[in-house]
Amino acid sequence: MTTSEKDQVFRRYHVRNNPLKYIDPTGHGWFKKFWRQIVGAVATIASVLIPPLAPAIWAVNFAISAVTAIQHKSLGGFLGGLIGGAIGGALGHSVGLGLASSFGESAYTFLGGAVGGAAEFGLSGFGAGFGAAVGSGASFSDALRAGGAGAASGAIMGAAIQGSYMAGWQQVAHGYSIAEVGIAQGGLALQRNDPGALAGIGSAVRARTRGREDLYLHGTDLKGALGIEVSGHLYPKSWVTLPEAMDRVTGKMAISLNPADFRRFTSIGYPKGEYFALVVAPKESVMSFGLAGGGAPQFRVYGDHTVTEVFPNVNQ
Repeated sequence: MTTSEKDQVFRRYHVRNNPLKYIDPTGHGWFKKFWRQIVGAVATIASVLIPPLAPAIWAVNFAISAVTAIQHKSLGGFLGGLIGGAIGGALGHSVGLGLASSFGESAYTFLGGAVGGAAEFGLSGFGAGFGAAVGSGASFSDALRAGGAGAASGAIMGAAIQGSYMAGWQQVAHGYSIAEVGIAQGGLALQRNDPGALAGIGSAVRARTRGREDLYLHGTDLKGALGIEVSGHLYPKSWVTLPEAMDRVTGKMAISLNPADFRRFTSIGYPKGEYFALVVAPKESVMSFGLAGGGAPQFRVYGDHTVTEVFPNVNQ
């Protein structure tokens, strides 16, 4: 205690405007006091914004959350684990898919799938273990340890699940899908200014799905692009063509045409072609209509069972 004339010095931990010199001797900083509330608020907001996760991710989250909650004897921990696992799963999905997009044809092998799956399920497992511990009232350090255990379990299960799925050994359990890998690889090819790679990507998708799915190209305008971004799929009865289809007039592939040439090639009368949407769709939802007047192979997509990503047409 210093001079009593200054009222502020009667506060137990008043630092007299010098926080670098005078510190709280107990070490009870604001983060240690409020970290659970902060994590809870972030988790609540994020759980509303995250995209839907694959059933296999939820199954792993459920198991890790249940085990961690039982260890801490807390029902609240189970709910916390599901929320944490959902957040971790969304992050893991982006990381795993990003890895798969850079693997090329290796993405469709057991090893490529195992690496991506370990990342995707591992991050989801960390979130589940950490969230379950937090919901059970564990300390921050204990929550980190629970998250680490969940990450290890998730990575092991994810490597086996995603590896076997990408290799074609089973078709049911997976994280990211074949269609998502095809779209991600197509988007990466366009970013690298390598549209010719789309032919190989479409071939890989057909080979892995045994001809059940294929890669298509849809030309649209700004309004259509926004609608696809919001919905995540094409509108039913949308027209598509093959991205590698060759235009005899220009000698270019459809994906390399400017808007005017694309409209001529596909015989679409509307002012479309300012934006391209890469689409992976199952064959049973696509009907062939032969060649368009401009020479493009034309198909119509029925139903909304598509995985789609939109890109601006840079061929101006």
